[in-house]
Amino acid sequence: MATKPYEIFLERVKNMKQIGPLNKAYLEDFLNYDHPGCVLMSKWSQPPIIEKGKGNRVWDVDGKEYIDCISGFSSMNIGHGDKRISKVMAEQYEKLSHWFDFPTPERIRLIKRLADITPGDFNKKVRLALSGSDAVELAIRSARSYTKKTHIICFYGADKPGKIELTLGFAEFFRQPIKAVRFIFQKRKRCLFVSV
Repeated sequence: MATKPYEIFLERVKNMKQIGPLNKAYLEDFLNYDHPGCVLMSKWSQPPIIEKGKGNRVWDVDGKEYIDCISGFSSMNIGHGDKRISKVMAEQYEKLSHWFDFPTPERIRLIKRLADITPGDFNKKVRLALSGSDAVELAIRSARSYTKKTHIICFYGADKPGKIELTLGFAEFFRQPIKAVRFIFQKRKRCLFVSV
C-alpha cells in the first residue's frame, strides 16, 4: 500500500528540529487524529499551531509571534481580538446567530449601506457570497455581463481550479455559451505568516 501524503508529512514533522516542542506535539496529534486536507500540506513546510491573535498578529503555542498575512483566509480581515467587534458579535449571537442566506434586518441594513457607499449614479445591487465558489461565479457572471464576451481566462492548477471548473460546468448545463482559456499555474510556497 502506498504511503499517504499526510504520513510523509507526519514523518517530516517528527524529524523537525526548527519548531518548538508544543508545535511539534500538536502537529503530530493533528496528523494522527484529523485529516489535514490539502491546504496545510501545500502551504507550509512546518505549519505553526496558532493559539491566539490580537490585531494583525498571531502567536503559536510556543509563544512565537507572527504577522497574520492571510487574515484567517480573509475571514478575519478586521483583525483578531477587537473588544468592540466581539461585543457586537456577542449581542448578535444572543439575538440570532445564523439564518443561512435568508433576509434579516441586519443583512438588509448592511446591503443598503454597501449600495449607498458604492460610487456611481446607477441602480446598485449587492450579492453577499457564502463561499469562494460563490465569489468566483459572481465575478465571472459580472465580467461576462459587463463585457458581453463569452471567453474567460482561468488558471489550471491554481488555488480554486475545482471552483472554476464547477462554475464552467454549470454554465454549460444552463446553455450559456462560455469558453475557458486555461493557463498552467505553477504552485509555489506562499508567505502566509511572517515571523517577527
